[in-house]
Amino acid sequence: MKIRLLVIFITFVSCTTATQYGMPDTDPNLIQKDFMKWYTYHYNTIILSSDFKAIDENYKIINKENFLKKLILGKYIPIQLVSKNGQQFYQLFKLEPNCDPNIQSTIKNESLQSYRNFKKEGTSIPHFNFKDLKGVKYNNETTKNKIIVLKCWNLHCQKCIEEMPALNSLVEKYKTRADIVFISLADDNSQKLSNFLTKKKFNYTVVPNQALFIKNTLRVSVFPTHIIINKKGKISKEVTSFKELAIALQKEVLK
Repeated sequence: MKIRLLVIFITFVSCTTATQYGMPDTDPNLIQKDFMKWYTYHYNTIILSSDFKAIDENYKIINKENFLKKLILGKYIPIQLVSKNGQQFYQLFKLEPNCDPNIQSTIKNESLQSYRNFKKEGTSIPHFNFKDLKGVKYNNETTKNKIIVLKCWNLHCQKCIEEMPALNSLVEKYKTRADIVFISLADDNSQKLSNFLTKKKFNYTVVPNQALFIKNTLRVSVFPTHIIINKKGKISKEVTSFKELAIALQKEVLK
């Protein structure tokens, strides 16, 4: 009888702890059985670059770095909690033994990239001296006290090209802000880029021949990558999708 009461008490405490932050917005076990069901949820709901409140598998608040480190292990998936106060909470849920194996590899790779990007936040942007296709120069001094939005890409990256209309709309949204500069760094040469831009509209400043700077200085290995640099010359956010960029830039502008 005492054991039964203890089990009931522990269950009650666990449930109470779980609900103080909110309830999962989907069934963590159900979505693990089908990769596309999980991926659709994860892609549409989870933004690991955002400034969410992190909760571990034991319902305890942890910092974002430790949360991402746990995800890299490939033993958990993040689930959003429906919060009563509107705060953004992500909680770790263990992967079941019978889950789709593709979920584990996907979450490990994405989390590793998110962790690398996260570790760059707050670091100073290296010295740069760019000249765009029109001959205009950009360096640390000419962009001082401005928000810089960098895109790293090349002509072989289909996703980089597909997101250009959305990026153009972002430039349009902030066109009255003289303190925001949109610069794209491509690893292609001037001739190829100029030919491409006669057929495809892109409202960013385009800087050619930046392969070494992208790889060795910025340490970027995934295309597209977007980097927001604040007015103090520090990396505010590094992301790999337009969706993440739009959210992060809006937050940076409001600071």
